[in-house]
Amino acid sequence: MDFLKGLLYEGDSPCIPHILALVGYVAFLVGSGWLLYHSAQWIHYETFAGLTAGGGTASVVTNKFINSKYNSAQGQMPNGSQQ
Repeated sequence: MDFLKGLLYEGDSPCIPHILALVGYVAFLVGSGWLLYHSAQWIHYETFAGLTAGGGTASVVTNKFINSKYNSAQGQMPNGSQQ
């Protein structure tokens, strides 16, 4: 349980970009699994995969950039509990 809390929380509060990234990744796994199971082809699969799996990654990277740029002193690592 501590592992999931470490993934989804920053400090003592839930982090929306991390939650959205997890939801997108789960949607990617479920959607891809369904397509594989039914041997289906989807014309726009690359868009689906990019938005679900790649979109979550982009949101987490952007969140980390904002935290390091604006929520920490210059030259220091951001402290997740100081939100």
